[in-house]
Amino acid sequence: MTRSAWAKVAALLIGLFFLLPGFVLFDSAQAQTVSYAEAADRLAAACGKDIDEYCRGVNLGSGRMKNCLSQNRDGLSAECKDTYTQTFMLIEKRAQARTAVLKLCDVDTRKLCSGVAKGDGQVLECILTAAAGVSRKCNQAITDAGFR
Repeated sequence: MTRSAWAKVAALLIGLFFLLPGFVLFDSAQAQTVSYAEAADRLAAACGKDIDEYCRGVNLGSGRMKNCLSQNRDGLSAECKDTYTQTFMLIEKRAQARTAVLKLCDVDTRKLCSGVAKGDGQVLECILTAAAGVSRKCNQAITDAGFR
């Protein structure tokens, strides 16, 4: 895979992250997620040739790469189609988990971190260090969000 195709995949993932809605209902207990780097690696390995063939020269901004792959879905290799679908589902779950983690951990943070000032990741740091007393639901949300 060429360096430009890899860069396009990475930009696609970053663009997707910023385009996802801010609030989505989420069941963290069933989610499996991947980091953005893992997702880029998956797509680069499975879709590199397809990106070079169908999306060469596509401007990366505003979800254009994702749109290009979607518009050319019928021409994509089977491996790329499968990986594309699975990867974007896992990325969406990661984004949803990051949105939901504070809500899902609210009871735990009030119980275990009541003296910690909110902001700058201090509450998350407190919850991560108090892992033994944290609920299963909160621990799963933290894992799905990629914080552990």
